[in-house]
Amino acid sequence: EEIISNLGPFSYADAFDLYKKADAIILPSLLETFSTVYIEAMALGLPLFVPNEDFARDVCEEYAIYYDSTSESSLLNVLKLSESSKEVETKQMVKSNILKEYGNQEQRYNHIISQLMNVLN
Repeated sequence: EEIISNLGPFSYADAFDLYKKADAIILPSLLETFSTVYIEAMALGLPLFVPNEDFARDVCEEYAIYYDSTSESSLLNVLKLSESSKEVETKQMVKSNILKEYGNQEQRYNHIISQLMNVLN
């Protein structure tokens, strides 16, 4: 049985079922514009392992568990770490704040449509 699976690209329709099967999410991206995976993983309370890069910190703030993107051993080390209940509690509070900022999918969609309508008018 695989301990870590690389799913690669998947359809948005399959996302929720894939997240339900996951114990954690690892995003090894070295460059990212904006991935909904961050928000989706937080919404489901999944541990999120991401590179210690500005683009990830901007979205994940203190929720994610960060590793040095240039070091395989750094990722392995953070995967081995266990979190204390205080860390989990703090991450849940951070998660709530982040999710409020970005909103749910419908709110994000409505915001984008509103912005587009402002540009067109």
